[in-house]
Amino acid sequence: MFGGCFGYQLTPGMSIHNNMLRNNDIGIALENWTDTCTAQTAVVTGEDVHNNVITNDE
Repeated sequence: MFGGCFGYQLTPGMSIHNNMLRNNDIGIALENWTDTCTAQTAVVTGEDVHNNVITNDE
């Protein structure tokens, strides 16, 4: 999940749940950056990630 940089909007309140991710080597990445793409935003975005099954079978 990506937001804030390169003109993209932040991703507040997003919910990621009950998914099965296979052969995944990073899990679920959440990033919200400032408009200048130099730091993470200070805005609390409150994403909710739960009940996901993530495996890396390689």
